[in-house]
Amino acid sequence: MKKIIILTSDNAFQKYFVNELSSNFIISGVFIIGDGSFVNRIKSLKSRYKSNLIFALFKRYYNKSLNKKIQELLYPESDNEKLIIYNKLFDSKWKCFQNEDNIFYNKRFQFDDWYDEIYKISPDVIIVHGGGWISKKIINLAKDYTINLHWGHSPFYRGSNCTAFAFYNSDKKSVGVTIHELSNKIDGGDIYDVGFPELSDHDSVFSAEMKLTVLGSSIIIKLMKGYFLDGIIKSKPQDLSKGKLYLVKHMSIKIAKIINDKFINN
Repeated sequence: MKKIIILTSDNAFQKYFVNELSSNFIISGVFIIGDGSFVNRIKSLKSRYKSNLIFALFKRYYNKSLNKKIQELLYPESDNEKLIIYNKLFDSKWKCFQNEDNIFYNKRFQFDDWYDEIYKISPDVIIVHGGGWISKKIINLAKDYTINLHWGHSPFYRGSNCTAFAFYNSDKKSVGVTIHELSNKIDGGDIYDVGFPELSDHDSVFSAEMKLTVLGSSIIIKLMKGYFLDGIIKSKPQDLSKGKLYLVKHMSIKIAKIINDKFINN
């Protein structure tokens, strides 16, 4: 029997993603990313900014504060409005992981910290939806395929906040989901498939991204059914000379406010 594992986080849309795949296939393990240990977070900050501990802690606080303001602008929906979207798109599959037996979670663990557990499972396929960078040593544990669900139409929108930047560019027709192979290039692996959701004039960045998860889940299920029948998932390389790689640093409060204004005034 082929073994499948999922690497993800525990947001509502990711619970839906895991539950939707679990209702179609036997999942050998679901690995939930944590914050990492305090010591490792500090080491990472000091390495990134090549400075002393006080400066590293200041940058961490500043970045968290900045990111919170940007998130509030990009996702202006209230909690109740988000619940309505969850229930409409996800039914009840967003509330909790429906199979707790195969969940691996430790708030101090990053994906690399689960290396031994993943190695023991010896997965044929690793499927990823969110959670950040996946190291090469984890990618190499997949015997057959690695599959990533990316909120963005690659290669034109790669990296972070791709849906938001499509809204910013008045390019809603390019709001899409790309299912691609994991590689050492951000969202640069070979493409298995791309899909585009039906969006209304009233869709926000948030509701569009939730639709991308629903559509991406259905695409992955289709690809996996083909894999179980034929043992093959066809792909094609990306032309990375096209489009743009959007990094976290490219999003600013100014850009987020423009996107927010477009939605509010729609």
